[in-house]
Amino acid sequence: MRAYPWFEILREKGFAAADVGLRNERQVNGWRLFMIVLLALVSLLGGARGGWFKEDLIGLVFLGVGLAYTSVVAVLLRYPATLRWVQYTTVTVDTSLVTFALLGFMMVGRGIVAVNSQTSFLLYFIAIALTGRRFDMRLAMFGGALLLVEYTFLVAIGHFAYGLPQVAADPNYGAFSWPMQLGRALTLVVAVAVMIDTVAKSRPMRDSSIRDPLLGIYNRQYFEEVLALEFEYSRKLGNSMTVVMLDLDGFKAYNQTHGRLKGDALLVAVADFLLRNLRRNDVLARFGGDEFVFLLMETPPDGAGVTLNRLQKNMDRWLKDMLPQGAADTGFSFGLAVLDPHDSTPGQLLGRASDHLLMAKGAGGGVICDEEGRILPAEVGSEEA
Repeated sequence: MRAYPWFEILREKGFAAADVGLRNERQVNGWRLFMIVLLALVSLLGGARGGWFKEDLIGLVFLGVGLAYTSVVAVLLRYPATLRWVQYTTVTVDTSLVTFALLGFMMVGRGIVAVNSQTSFLLYFIAIALTGRRFDMRLAMFGGALLLVEYTFLVAIGHFAYGLPQVAADPNYGAFSWPMQLGRALTLVVAVAVMIDTVAKSRPMRDSSIRDPLLGIYNRQYFEEVLALEFEYSRKLGNSMTVVMLDLDGFKAYNQTHGRLKGDALLVAVADFLLRNLRRNDVLARFGGDEFVFLLMETPPDGAGVTLNRLQKNMDRWLKDMLPQGAADTGFSFGLAVLDPHDSTPGQLLGRASDHLLMAKGAGGGVICDEEGRILPAEVGSEEA
């Protein structure tokens, strides 16, 4: 069966990037809705008290467009396959709505308002803030560049098409001034630079929240989030899914004999070996201590058994070559659980994998315990991938 589009995105961008991107975009849409409603209320109150001007009506029209577009985005984000193009579209629209509203001011003879209004200018900073809130470097650079180009275009249109330098000063907004426009442009440049710098520095913090600090692979909390996603969509589509728990037999004795630092180095080496020998979409995490867990995506039960037999043989051979003499009792035990139609929560699947790992260790270790509770010794299975 063809993979659900959501997981095509996950596998292309990585689970972390896609999942965080979807949540951030939903939060940005919530902030956008809040700002639109707030600005609309302020405009309505201002118009009711002080009378309506052309720019007030144009502003309300564009706020109405923004509200409609925010509603459409909310619907689209219910379908994660739309994430990639929705992100770039919303970054573009957030900036362009402000620019086109200001162009509307020029078209109705209120060009000085378009280039001198402090309130309208602040809307660009809201667009910058929403772009940065996505914590995506490519989106930040794209949105920042677009905003600077659009503002330059706006001022150029005001100068060449509407002759704003020759327009008489407005009693409320003053006259067109090149020093003022240059100051505004530089302010936008600084704001965009700060946004990009903030996004760049936020990436390590985001990565550290989902990764084990010693091994560099995903941590248990993030694995459980991914498992919940895969569990939901695999059940909807009838895809197979296997959870595998792995324990390093004899690790406690190895730690006591060779010291904590060498024990840590061994765990790092095991994580690196697993990363090199699993598929990119087989999400690997440290479950705790010397226990690892990973998902075998869209792998039928028979295929999972063959894969684990091959992996165990390769790991045992690699471990014997790497470890010093006296560590012969160190090896690997596996417990696996296959998604069952009767599973109602991902915790049931994870619990069975944990139970089967305990059964494998109870059988002396160095073996695989499958979904049926059968013990498969390392000699069973093919050597080939």
